[in-house]
Amino acid sequence: DSKVIIIRNKYDMFSLNNVPEGKLKSKFPNLVAIESVSCKTGYNLARVRNMLNEQVRQLPMRKVCLAKNWIQIKEEIKALSYEKDHLPLSTFTDICVNNGVADKEAQNTLRNLLHDLSVIIAFEELSDFNMGILNPHWITDGIYTVINSDVLEGSNGYIKVSEVQSELDRVHPGKYENKARFIIESMLQFELCHSVGSSRSNTYLVPNLLPNEVKDIQLVRGVNTIHFLFKYEKLLPPSLFPKLLVRMSHQIAADKRWRTGAVLKDVDLNAQARVEVDSVEKEIKVIVTGTQARDYFAVLRHTIRNLHSPSPQALGVKELVPLDYSSEYVDYEELIGLEVMGQTDYISGRLKESYPVLKLLSGIESRAETEKSVARQKEEINVSVEVKTGDVNVRTGDITNSLSSSSEQLQTVSQTQQVDIQIELKGLSGTAEYVLNDLKDEADFEIENERDKARFIRECDKVKEAITQIEQADTPEKANDNLGSFSRVQDFLSNALEGTGKVGETMQSLGDNISKVRDLAKKYNKVASLLGLPVVPEILL
Repeated sequence: DSKVIIIRNKYDMFSLNNVPEGKLKSKFPNLVAIESVSCKTGYNLARVRNMLNEQVRQLPMRKVCLAKNWIQIKEEIKALSYEKDHLPLSTFTDICVNNGVADKEAQNTLRNLLHDLSVIIAFEELSDFNMGILNPHWITDGIYTVINSDVLEGSNGYIKVSEVQSELDRVHPGKYENKARFIIESMLQFELCHSVGSSRSNTYLVPNLLPNEVKDIQLVRGVNTIHFLFKYEKLLPPSLFPKLLVRMSHQIAADKRWRTGAVLKDVDLNAQARVEVDSVEKEIKVIVTGTQARDYFAVLRHTIRNLHSPSPQALGVKELVPLDYSSEYVDYEELIGLEVMGQTDYISGRLKESYPVLKLLSGIESRAETEKSVARQKEEINVSVEVKTGDVNVRTGDITNSLSSSSEQLQTVSQTQQVDIQIELKGLSGTAEYVLNDLKDEADFEIENERDKARFIRECDKVKEAITQIEQADTPEKANDNLGSFSRVQDFLSNALEGTGKVGETMQSLGDNISKVRDLAKKYNKVASLLGLPVVPEILL
């Protein structure tokens, strides 16, 4: 929704404007103007400068009133950016105090504001490094040095902190001294890499550095197979697929991933999947096969949809369902629309065939999931009502039918909520398996006291068992019957993050894994909130 001004340079050489201005403005309402300029002669530059100033003046943030000492702090920080790339956050605190802003809450508010303005970039998740970035290019150049490195590419995506430091020093001598871990932790926050093994290994995997292809990508075909396509008609962000590989990393074998794809496996669901991205066609192709292919596809689809936030419309995402084994696809929303209309068949003029809508949908999802999409599309339909003397004439839709089906809609809401819970439960179970196994491996290395080690590993096993029980609790009633299991998981996560109790004490020696525990706690909170149960305090996340 940002305002856009298109500037066409070299007017002194090419005065003819061949930009389809009317068409662009009708397609993009946020397009303010298309202006021709000449940087050589100065033609029209004053007008463009005034236009830019006017658009900046209208920005909502320009209307925020700030105290004079806050402005002074901003100017001091800005002045420092001309001398250095970063500074300790303690220096920022000192500057605040020197300018009369001693209150911690006020300092945090100002820091967040300056972060949004890119005056000082300070990620809350990286506060342990005590670093504020004054030059945004410092962090982006560091990250791009890693993900575009020919040297690091030779390790099939695996990198070590020492190797990253060597590469940063080689490309930018003196600029990133002892800052490799900060760059890697920043990449973790942006989901551009993930840790591998225990924290002692200091090893990470970067999807952008994976090989272009691998030999064995075939799936072991199961009893059920699902084909599905995500088509991006406007934009497929380059970072989307690497983020998907990071989020699903715990289900990908080391030799089953490449730069544009991966083979995934879920042992519990007895299912495999292959996901591949085509940046030219702007699509992600998904094949899932196995005993519980639909359940595993639901998890993958949910993960990919989350990556479309906050605006799938801006990406122009279409979900496409294949027509049997042909190369023809039909839009998922088209099938849901036919369901809303009560049409039983989809007719393809190209293939000169008709296909049962219910069969096409049931091949990829449960009936409850379909009902959820049907209910959503019904909500989007505008019903126009003309009120006359005591009469209600319906122009679009059927009010009587809507009222009579209210109980059915309530049942649909209940079913769709249950589908959401089931998907989140599967996500929680998969993440817990990966995180708890890592914690146990790490404890085996790091904890010298055998009694403390055994106690911590035993607690991890109990939490794992509790999550197995939780996985079946997909309704509030079932959840209430398993309150003990929920309480055990909540207590473990809270103590681990807060540093209290025996679990908290142990976690302090396994510090590099705290971000994994935080991710697990976020997934637990999603499940608990859907079931109306207590969650891990937000402040710990």
